[in-house]
Amino acid sequence: MDYKPPIREKCYKCNRIGHFARDCKEAEDRCYRCNGTGHISKDCQHGPDEMSCYNCGKMGHIARECKEQEKTCYICHKQGHISRDCEQDERRHPE
Repeated sequence: MDYKPPIREKCYKCNRIGHFARDCKEAEDRCYRCNGTGHISKDCQHGPDEMSCYNCGKMGHIARECKEQEKTCYICHKQGHISRDCEQDERRHPE
């Protein structure tokens, strides 16, 4: 039996780890582009150079360019890549 590390849920409403968006207690939506509150990314006034990373929350890069070690794939639960780049994603790599 393969060991699977515990899933670290990430909320897409507040961008925090530990719960899903459906269970989020945050009153306002959080923008993934600038990490600000009160609007979502499609309504964000910040430019592409001011985007924030889903992985570390820092400005100026996106998750697949992140240098932080904590990248964890939501598909295979392994560290080192994000789901977009996962080789086990059946939608991208059908058998």
